[in-house]
Amino acid sequence: MGSIRMESPTPIQRTCSTGAVEITSFPPRPFLPEHIYLSTTIPSRNRDEQLAFLRHCSYLQQGCPSYAITHTLTELHLLTPTSATFIRFLWRYKIYINQNGVLEDYRVIIADNQGTCLEKQFTVFHSWDRRGFSVDIDA
Repeated sequence: MGSIRMESPTPIQRTCSTGAVEITSFPPRPFLPEHIYLSTTIPSRNRDEQLAFLRHCSYLQQGCPSYAITHTLTELHLLTPTSATFIRFLWRYKIYINQNGVLEDYRVIIADNQGTCLEKQFTVFHSWDRRGFSVDIDA
């Protein structure tokens, strides 16, 4: 089984006139499509993160009519030997990129009599016009 190395973002710093170093901000963390997303809430992105996310998705599409990335529940084994650890957490299952924008499909991890599975929960749509996003609750 592989391991995932999670690095903290390098803070953006400036040096004050006294010589002290001050952290002014952290770089954007746009939750890119290739990465696993596991949380109790859908991701929030500030303006810079939203723009970085859309630019990256546009790069992935590269003029194709559509592009999709699927993260199956088996990828969770990169983090833990049992997916039951994350019952009721949200899992970003699929990302669709097309000429209209980017659609993120979030599912909740549930337990049933055969183990763990995914149940559709939220759909987040990001328009290319960069005016934000919309969330549809599927549950």
